[in-house]
Amino acid sequence: THKYTWWTFDGTVPGPIIRCRVGDVVEVRYSNQDADGIGHNIDFHAVTGPGGGAGVTYAEAGEVKTALFKMMDPGLFIYHCAAAPLPTHVANGMYGLMLVEPEEGLPPVDKEFYVLQSEVYAQESETAGLLEHNYFDGLSEKPTYVVFNRAEGALTEKPMMVDQVCERT
Repeated sequence: THKYTWWTFDGTVPGPIIRCRVGDVVEVRYSNQDADGIGHNIDFHAVTGPGGGAGVTYAEAGEVKTALFKMMDPGLFIYHCAAAPLPTHVANGMYGLMLVEPEEGLPPVDKEFYVLQSEVYAQESETAGLLEHNYFDGLSEKPTYVVFNRAEGALTEKPMMVDQVCERT
Protein backbone atom coordinates (compact mmCIF):
# COMPACT_ATOMS: atom_id res chain seq x y z
CA THR A 1 0.00 0.00 0.00
CA HIS A 2 1.14 3.52 -0.80
CA LYS A 3 0.65 6.91 0.80
CA TYR A 4 0.27 10.20 -1.05
CA THR A 5 0.63 13.70 0.40
CA TRP A 6 -2.34 15.76 -0.77
CA TRP A 7 -2.49 19.56 -0.98
CA THR A 8 -5.86 20.54 0.41
CA PHE A 9 -8.43 23.20 1.09
CA ASP A 10 -9.49 22.90 4.74
CA GLY A 11 -7.72 19.56 5.12
CA THR A 12 -9.93 17.54 2.75
CA VAL A 13 -9.87 16.28 -0.84
CA PRO A 14 -12.05 17.37 -2.41
CA GLY A 15 -12.28 20.66 -0.55
CA PRO A 16 -15.48 21.41 1.37
CA ILE A 17 -18.65 22.03 -0.61
CA ILE A 18 -19.58 25.71 -0.50
CA ARG A 19 -23.30 26.36 -0.60
CA CYS A 20 -25.04 29.67 -1.20
CA ARG A 21 -27.89 31.27 -3.18
CA VAL A 22 -28.13 33.68 -6.08
CA GLY A 23 -27.90 37.20 -4.64
CA ASP A 24 -25.79 36.16 -1.65
CA VAL A 25 -22.50 37.90 -1.02
CA VAL A 26 -19.93 35.26 -0.15
CA GLU A 27 -16.98 36.31 2.00
CA VAL A 28 -13.90 34.18 1.44
CA ARG A 29 -11.10 34.33 3.96
CA TYR A 30 -8.19 32.30 2.65
CA SER A 31 -5.19 31.58 4.86
CA ASN A 32 -2.26 29.98 3.04
CA GLN A 33 -0.63 27.62 5.53
CA ASP A 34 1.60 25.81 3.03
CA ALA A 35 4.60 24.46 4.95
CA ASP A 36 6.74 24.38 1.79
CA GLY A 37 6.28 28.10 1.08
CA ILE A 38 4.21 27.70 -2.11
CA GLY A 39 1.77 30.44 -3.14
CA HIS A 40 -1.88 29.46 -3.72
CA ASN A 41 -5.19 31.05 -4.68
CA ILE A 42 -8.79 30.07 -5.41
CA ASP A 43 -10.47 30.31 -8.81
CA PHE A 44 -14.24 30.06 -8.27
CA HIS A 45 -15.99 29.19 -11.53
CA ALA A 46 -19.19 30.54 -9.92
CA VAL A 47 -17.71 34.03 -9.67
CA THR A 48 -18.25 36.46 -12.53
CA GLY A 49 -15.10 38.32 -13.54
CA PRO A 50 -11.48 37.72 -14.47
CA GLY A 51 -10.04 34.51 -13.07
CA GLY A 52 -13.01 33.80 -10.82
CA GLY A 53 -11.36 35.72 -8.00
CA ALA A 54 -7.98 34.01 -8.32
CA GLY A 55 -6.16 37.34 -8.53
CA VAL A 56 -7.58 38.73 -5.29
CA THR A 57 -7.24 35.48 -3.34
CA TYR A 58 -3.57 34.82 -4.23
CA ALA A 59 -1.61 34.43 -1.02
CA GLU A 60 2.00 33.56 -0.36
CA ALA A 61 2.68 31.14 2.50
CA GLY A 62 1.67 32.74 5.79
CA GLU A 63 -0.60 35.36 4.16
CA VAL A 64 -4.35 35.74 4.61
CA LYS A 65 -6.58 37.19 1.89
CA THR A 66 -10.23 38.19 2.18
CA ALA A 67 -12.56 38.77 -0.76
CA LEU A 68 -16.28 39.37 -1.29
CA PHE A 69 -18.19 37.93 -4.26
CA LYS A 70 -21.83 38.41 -5.21
CA MET A 71 -23.38 35.23 -6.57
CA MET A 72 -25.10 35.99 -9.88
CA ASP A 73 -25.91 32.65 -11.52
CA PRO A 74 -27.28 29.37 -10.17
CA GLY A 75 -25.46 26.11 -10.79
CA LEU A 76 -22.94 23.61 -9.55
CA PHE A 77 -19.41 24.94 -10.11
CA ILE A 78 -15.86 23.76 -9.55
CA TYR A 79 -13.32 25.79 -7.62
CA HIS A 80 -9.59 25.11 -7.65
CA CYS A 81 -6.18 26.59 -7.05
CA ALA A 82 -5.06 28.41 -10.19
CA ALA A 83 -1.51 29.25 -9.12
CA ALA A 84 1.24 28.10 -11.44
CA PRO A 85 1.66 25.39 -12.36
CA LEU A 86 -2.13 25.01 -12.26
CA PRO A 87 -2.28 21.30 -13.23
CA THR A 88 0.00 20.38 -10.33
CA HIS A 89 -2.16 22.19 -7.77
CA VAL A 90 -5.37 20.58 -9.05
CA ALA A 91 -3.85 17.10 -9.40
CA ASN A 92 -2.60 17.34 -5.83
CA GLY A 93 -6.14 17.88 -4.52
CA MET A 94 -6.76 21.63 -4.44
CA TYR A 95 -10.31 21.61 -5.79
CA GLY A 96 -13.92 21.42 -4.63
CA LEU A 97 -17.50 22.32 -5.54
CA MET A 98 -19.65 25.39 -5.02
CA LEU A 99 -23.42 25.02 -5.23
CA VAL A 100 -25.20 28.28 -6.00
CA GLU A 101 -28.91 27.62 -5.51
CA PRO A 102 -31.63 29.76 -7.13
CA GLU A 103 -32.82 32.67 -4.96
CA GLU A 104 -35.77 30.61 -3.70
CA GLY A 105 -33.52 27.65 -2.90
CA LEU A 106 -33.82 24.04 -3.98
CA PRO A 107 -36.52 21.61 -2.90
CA PRO A 108 -35.64 19.50 0.14
CA VAL A 109 -34.14 16.04 -0.42
CA ASP A 110 -33.57 13.04 1.82
CA LYS A 111 -29.85 12.68 1.07
CA GLU A 112 -27.13 14.51 -0.79
CA PHE A 113 -23.83 13.08 -2.00
CA TYR A 114 -20.66 14.95 -2.83
CA VAL A 115 -18.48 13.01 -5.26
CA LEU A 116 -15.58 14.28 -7.34
CA GLN A 117 -13.23 12.33 -9.58
CA SER A 118 -9.50 12.96 -9.55
CA GLU A 119 -6.57 11.66 -11.50
CA VAL A 120 -3.41 10.96 -9.52
CA TYR A 121 -0.16 11.32 -11.47
CA ALA A 122 2.41 9.69 -9.22
CA GLN A 123 5.74 7.93 -9.02
CA GLU A 124 7.66 6.22 -6.24
CA SER A 125 9.54 8.68 -4.06
CA GLU A 126 12.83 8.09 -2.27
CA THR A 127 10.80 7.21 0.83
CA ALA A 128 9.49 3.63 0.69
CA GLY A 129 5.72 3.44 0.36
CA LEU A 130 5.32 7.14 -0.41
CA LEU A 131 4.24 8.38 -3.82
CA GLU A 132 5.05 11.85 -5.15
CA HIS A 133 3.49 13.89 -7.94
CA ASN A 134 4.80 13.18 -11.44
CA TYR A 135 4.53 16.43 -13.39
CA PHE A 136 5.33 14.87 -16.78
CA ASP A 137 2.66 12.16 -16.47
CA GLY A 138 0.24 14.96 -15.63
CA LEU A 139 1.20 16.85 -18.79
CA SER A 140 0.72 13.65 -20.79
CA GLU A 141 -2.59 12.96 -19.00
CA LYS A 142 -1.45 9.45 -18.00
CA PRO A 143 -2.88 8.94 -14.50
CA THR A 144 -1.44 6.36 -12.16
CA TYR A 145 -4.80 6.18 -10.37
CA VAL A 146 -8.30 7.49 -11.05
CA VAL A 147 -10.07 7.95 -7.73
CA PHE A 148 -13.23 9.41 -6.28
CA ASN A 149 -13.03 11.59 -3.16
CA ARG A 150 -9.28 10.85 -2.99
CA ALA A 151 -9.67 7.13 -2.30
CA GLU A 152 -9.23 4.15 -4.57
CA GLY A 153 -12.42 2.06 -4.38
CA ALA A 154 -14.36 4.81 -2.56
CA LEU A 155 -17.56 4.05 -4.49
CA THR A 156 -17.16 0.29 -4.86
CA GLU A 157 -15.46 -1.17 -1.79
CA LYS A 158 -17.26 0.98 0.78
CA PRO A 159 -20.20 2.41 -1.16
CA MET A 160 -21.63 5.52 0.42
CA MET A 161 -24.61 5.74 -1.89
CA VAL A 162 -26.92 2.94 -0.80
CA ASP A 163 -30.61 3.70 -1.03
CA GLN A 164 -32.20 1.25 1.38
CA VAL A 165 -35.71 2.48 0.56
CA CYS A 166 -35.42 1.07 -2.97
CA GLU A 167 -33.92 -2.29 -2.03
CA ARG A 168 -35.99 -5.29 -3.09
CA THR A 169 -36.78 -8.13 -0.72
